[in-house]
Amino acid sequence: MRTLATVLLALGVTAATASAGGIMESLMPEIRTLPRPTWVKPGARIIWWAASNSTAMVTDQNGRRVPKSTAGAGFSELTVVAVEGKNVAITVRSYFSQNGTEAEAPSIAGTVGAIVPGGGGDFWVHPKALAALMTRKPTPGVQVGRAQKDVNGKKVNIVMISMKNMFWQFDETSGVLMGHHEKTVPTQQLPVKGGSITEFRGFEQVTYPWMKTTMPAWTQKIKTYRYNGTNKMFSPGMPPFAQPLSLTHTRVGGGTTWFMTKVEAKLTTQAAVPPNPVLSVSGLGVLGICLPPKELVKLRVGTVLARNKWAQSETTVVHVGANQGRQVVILRESAPQFVNEFHYDTQSGALIFSKFLNRTMNMETSFTLQGTE
Repeated sequence: MRTLATVLLALGVTAATASAGGIMESLMPEIRTLPRPTWVKPGARIIWWAASNSTAMVTDQNGRRVPKSTAGAGFSELTVVAVEGKNVAITVRSYFSQNGTEAEAPSIAGTVGAIVPGGGGDFWVHPKALAALMTRKPTPGVQVGRAQKDVNGKKVNIVMISMKNMFWQFDETSGVLMGHHEKTVPTQQLPVKGGSITEFRGFEQVTYPWMKTTMPAWTQKIKTYRYNGTNKMFSPGMPPFAQPLSLTHTRVGGGTTWFMTKVEAKLTTQAAVPPNPVLSVSGLGVLGICLPPKELVKLRVGTVLARNKWAQSETTVVHVGANQGRQVVILRESAPQFVNEFHYDTQSGALIFSKFLNRTMNMETSFTLQGTE
């Protein structure tokens, strides 16, 4: 089984690729200036099924060169966090799935954020850009065409784009990515062969009660958020195996409805191991490290804030009031395979505690805010 990062890579999700608009922007430069499609708004959620495999030659314990294959599959879930001007802040969260229909627990490390042009990129392309691509002079090495595709039992008109060992399928009406296939051809520099496949599964719209407001003004002044935590592994008949963690969010940009941070997480017992940073986005469309406090205090226990068909989860308000000497709101995302919990300070809106229970792996990870700078 490959890592969650590999499944993300099946979608072409890296901070650099997503921020730049990716290959599609190079083919259709008008993406940079076109407005966002009407469906691109905070809380919009797209789900894809993604799978990948690769085979590489490795040296075994006897010194022989033998093939080693790895594979992984799961769901990738893109959520629009915020829209300001012609830029769109997004997050992509990934889940493993053994059977292709049921999502397991999401990975904390498998969630990344990015800023993409409203006109699109590798996840969607504005329909006007697709139409223009069909009529302009062909780009050498690139083939484009139209076809129909059966998507969840419905016929969808798609625009197909292929080049080298890759091809894409976009809904001609909405611009949403319907499919992406890629074949990895071995080279002298990278002697690995394999491939990946991505297929559209569905669209959902989440509407949180704070979506028409802005983020607290203090978030534009804070540079760093520091959390300490613990990762616990549970085995039957044995005490939990606990490892201390540290988590640092460093602001790298933002606006009035979102902000991006560089996230560095590491085991405090392995100080010599450098962290592998990722980008994260907090804002009105996700449960990030801050939410508008004026809206939090209006929440009532038992209110269902969101449902996720593919993760089979429900996000509810489970507590409003005093907790360990502070006034907090506790939001809980519950599913058969996982439970995520978020504690927000109602005075500032800051996320002061979070807990992630992965029932599939018998693992619980929690973080407590230590301070901001």
